[in-house]
Amino acid sequence: MKNMKNMKNITIGIGVFVLLVAGYFFTTSKPSVAESKPGIAPKTAKIAGIDVQMSVKDENRWQITTAVPSLVSEMPLGSFVGMVASPPQSRDTISVPMNVTIKNLLVQKYENVSKGQLLATASSPEWLAAQQQLLSATISTSSQRVLANNKNILCSEGIVAKKECVMANSDLAIKNAEANIAKSLLKSYGASSSTISRIVNSSSIEPSFEIRSTISGAITDMNATNGMSFSMLAPLFMIQGKGAVWIDSEISEEAAGMISVGDSVIVEFNSKKFNSKVLQKSSILNGANQSIGVRFSVPSDIPMIAGQKATLKVSKATMNILKIPKNAVSIGTKNSIVFVKKQGGFKALPIDALSSDSEYFYVQSTDELNAPIATNGVVVLKTIMEGSSD
Repeated sequence: MKNMKNMKNITIGIGVFVLLVAGYFFTTSKPSVAESKPGIAPKTAKIAGIDVQMSVKDENRWQITTAVPSLVSEMPLGSFVGMVASPPQSRDTISVPMNVTIKNLLVQKYENVSKGQLLATASSPEWLAAQQQLLSATISTSSQRVLANNKNILCSEGIVAKKECVMANSDLAIKNAEANIAKSLLKSYGASSSTISRIVNSSSIEPSFEIRSTISGAITDMNATNGMSFSMLAPLFMIQGKGAVWIDSEISEEAAGMISVGDSVIVEFNSKKFNSKVLQKSSILNGANQSIGVRFSVPSDIPMIAGQKATLKVSKATMNILKIPKNAVSIGTKNSIVFVKKQGGFKALPIDALSSDSEYFYVQSTDELNAPIATNGVVVLKTIMEGSSD
């Protein structure tokens, strides 16, 4: 009986074991809900404020790095072509109103000269004729003055009729006018008052006359050559004055919209960086390239040469502006986004770039942007976000 009882217990134990093994295989072989529907990944409950859920382990696996955007003190408006210009009173072209032959050239191109400095001596048939006219008028005036004085004495004594004195004085006035006209003509030819006095006092003709600089500056161009003849009003010397200069440029409509006349800007031109002001801004848009003409000031201590052309970089001093690396921005058809690091993953945050350069976008600073953003692996984050929204 005892043996029968033991056999029964053994049989029951084996049956229970078989049932347990069968249940295990049945449970492990049953497909999950996700596996029963191919192509659908199991979903987890979303965390509030998180667009891409990701653990630190997954960040390392996908090589996602982050950095906090930098706060900058100036925002670039762009790079354009600029040219140095100067006001009309700061440059002059020297010529003479008669046909001339250069006798003696005393300066060279690019030489600095001062106002009134002798540049050359020249001769001209008109110069000689004008001196002859002055001497004739001077001699005639002197003779008429003597005659008029004598007539006035006789008229005062009643020896001659008063009408003769009137006529003599009238003729003297005409002779004086002729002499003054002759002097004015010589002055228009470049003769100084001392030169005219010397001609009159010596009663001799000077074969050549002086050509002097009208302003202080540098000779930027020169046509005058020793022994060469030039026609009336031909440009002999072109002088750029040492006065103020400015930079003219055609900048983009977008950049022009961010500045106004009187605004302070930072300018970089020909390896020189300096503070500048917007002097003038055109009110007309150039339809050919969608640009607007703007004039920028140049400080007096910054050496610039009129006519110089170079790349002009313009920035605007600003506050609360962040620069974000371009590789941190995902540019879409509707908006551009960055991925801000949060606990448990990343949040997609739209941005509106105020300006940009070759490496960065510049945006208004906000509390949300003053945080670590993804700078590497942005494509991975965007792909995961778009996949999880399907």
